[in-house]
Amino acid sequence: MKIQSIVGKINYIKHQQINPLKWDTCILNGNCNFSYGLYDYLDAITNSSWDALILGDYEAVFPLPFKRKMGVYYIYQPIFCQQLGIFGDSKNIKVSNFIDSIPMKFLRIHLNLNAYNCDFSSTLLKTKPNFVLPVPHKPELTFNSDALKNIKRLDKYNLTYKYNEPISIVIHLFHNMWGEINKYRYPIDYELFENTCTKMKEKDQLLTLIVNNENGTLQGGAIFLISPLRLHYICAAPTEAGKKIGVMHGIIDKICRDFENHTIDFEGSSYPTVADFYKKFGGINEPYYRYENNFRLKL
Repeated sequence: MKIQSIVGKINYIKHQQINPLKWDTCILNGNCNFSYGLYDYLDAITNSSWDALILGDYEAVFPLPFKRKMGVYYIYQPIFCQQLGIFGDSKNIKVSNFIDSIPMKFLRIHLNLNAYNCDFSSTLLKTKPNFVLPVPHKPELTFNSDALKNIKRLDKYNLTYKYNEPISIVIHLFHNMWGEINKYRYPIDYELFENTCTKMKEKDQLLTLIVNNENGTLQGGAIFLISPLRLHYICAAPTEAGKKIGVMHGIIDKICRDFENHTIDFEGSSYPTVADFYKKFGGINEPYYRYENNFRLKL
């Protein structure tokens, strides 16, 4: 099929006209079946402010989360949603064909494109690091000596790991530990994220994990978004006490052992110290891409 004929089959579809069942089928059957792209996740995290580009009868899809400011529409990357771009069958289509099909009413595009379906070069495209821990998980072989030492040291604290605890516990931990350095607005963005997590948890596509010491005192926690083949380490933080004992080592060890058939997606990071932490566990860089076009330049 010629590229020109494919481009002619890409349609701009308003949010209200999207078929949720066909949309999710396309996401789950593609080579990038990340749950960020599922209808319910997108709908909740954008507060229903998104349209889409759709190839044919949902052969491939490209979400367009948008906002409007002073009458100007723009495409943006939603919070707690690391990668979007093309989902579905992308064998005969280029990401540039979708980007060129975005209506000109969107005067600015800031969007993260997934690692699986990004095939063009542009001065407007930047590579972003993302560390993942592929299967099979063999902590004794893939964790470095420092990670193993920290995990062994945690034994003396008689920690208790609990799944499916309230989402709000982890979100409060995250805000308390990282609130001053991240870009999220409190409480608006956190409420939006909690509502999104609640919806995904109801569908068994999200889990929480918290850690208490032997006295029942909270030490840390994490939220994982579940995709068919991976767990996304989407939100996590220790308490101050948990940070001192290295509790996040225990959380990663626990999740690796309990979900041995899922790649662990650490979701970053551009910060060298954070990247080094993920490398301790055998994390390898699987980069994704950031596309930024402020004036719809064709470069």
